[in-house]
Amino acid sequence: MTKRIYGAVVRRSTDDGFWAEVPDLPGCFGQGATFMEAVESVRDGIETHLAALAENQLDIPEATEVDAADGKVVYLLVEPFPSLGEPAVSAAEAARRLGVSPARVSQLIKAGKLAARRSPEGTLVALASVEEYARSPRLAGRPKRPAPADRKEPALKA
Repeated sequence: MTKRIYGAVVRRSTDDGFWAEVPDLPGCFGQGATFMEAVESVRDGIETHLAALAENQLDIPEATEVDAADGKVVYLLVEPFPSLGEPAVSAAEAARRLGVSPARVSQLIKAGKLAARRSPEGTLVALASVEEYARSPRLAGRPKRPAPADRKEPALKA
């Protein structure tokens, strides 16, 4: 599947929060205490909705222009899980194979370095992305910060 852009309508809720719906994907909703939490929630909802449609071999609806007088329209770029038939491993297994912590796997997923999707069993990581990341060259430890331009290096003693 390729990247897609869907419009969502975000409205203020009657109970001091926000809720969002995607008119092009009936039944796709999100909610949050803040506007941005509702946007993040509906983005996750779109990805999950598209994955369920693909998994069940149903047609993916085309996105259309969205208009709403009673809410704010936001457009979200989503990248569904690449190939749902592709082998995947749990986040814990990905961490074991990469020799990193599960928290680091979560960071790599958020950074887009590992392809993953949520399922009823938990987070599944595409095996191909784990293998590709394992082959990529990386430096050990934290990256060094460049020295400020106005800082002078100490003179070496002879």
